[in-house]
Amino acid sequence: MTMRPDPDSGQRGGAAVGRLCDLPPVEALAVICLRLWCSGEDGRQRLSQDLRHMLDADQADRLTESFGELCSFCLTYGRRPLMHHQLACPCLGADESWFANLLGAASDVAREDMVMLATTYLRTDAAFALWPLAAQVGLGLRRATLRVGASECRLPARSLH
Repeated sequence: MTMRPDPDSGQRGGAAVGRLCDLPPVEALAVICLRLWCSGEDGRQRLSQDLRHMLDADQADRLTESFGELCSFCLTYGRRPLMHHQLACPCLGADESWFANLLGAASDVAREDMVMLATTYLRTDAAFALWPLAAQVGLGLRRATLRVGASECRLPARSLH
C-alpha cells in the first residue's frame, strides 16, 4: 500500500479495503481513471490517451470530459476530500471502492443503487443530481471495457510509466 492514513486524521477513505485486481472490469477501470485524473495535468492527458486506445476519438473525448466533470462534482459536493492511492498501487482504498461501486451501479443503469451509494459520500441534495452524469460515465466505461476486454482494464501498462 502506498498510503497509510492516520486513523485519527479523518482520512479513513484511504484505508485499504481490498485489491484492485479483484474488481470487475468497469469498476477497475473507474479506479484507474480516478487515480490518473487525480494525479494532475499529466495524468489527465494520459487518461485521455488511454481512453482513445479503448474508444474512438469522439467517444474518448466525451468520456474524458464527463469523467472530469464527475470528479469535480464529487470534490465540490463531497463531505470530505476523496482519497486515492498511487497509480501503480495494487490496493483498493475505501473511497476508491465507493467510487468504483458508484460507477458500477451507474453502468448497470441501477439508479436507486447509485443514488443510495452517492448519499454515503456526497451531500444528499447532490446525490440525486449526480445520476445523469454518473450514468453517462458508467456506460462509457462499460463501452470501453467491452471494446478492449477485461484484462486490459486492470492496470494499463502505458499508464504505469
